[in-house]
Order: sequence, then C-alpha cells, then structure tokens
Amino acid sequence: MKNRIRAFLFSALAICAMQGSFLGSRLDAQDAQFHNAPSTSTQQKSPYAGQQGAVAAGSKLYATNCAACH
Repeated sequence: MKNRIRAFLFSALAICAMQGSFLGSRLDAQDAQFHNAPSTSTQQKSPYAGQQGAVAAGSKLYATNCAACH
C-alpha cells in the first residue's frame, strides 16, 4: 500500500514539474511578441490622453483582465 501511495505522489509531482516548466517557457516567449510594434505606431495619439476618467477605467480593466499575466 505504501508503495502505491509513493508511486502516485511521485507521478503527481512529476506532472506538476512538467506543467510548471511548460508554463514558464510560455511566459518567456510572450515578451518577444508584444514589443514589435510598427514604426508608424509612434505617430498615433491616444484619444484619451489627459482624461483621468479614462485612465481610471483603463487601470481597472487592466487589473481585472491583464495584470495576472503581464
């Protein structure tokens, strides 16, 4: 019985290690994809510049939907 429990725990640990390794590699790859904006994007102006209400709303959306990964 103890050998079965040990085998199960070892298998569970191995699976968790593999998943963590995969997730780590995916997060590293994510950075390279988001910083290649075209040079024309520097000429664009935000329609919300200077609007504190828009900044607050954007901060809330970012915290809810983006902050966990970024």
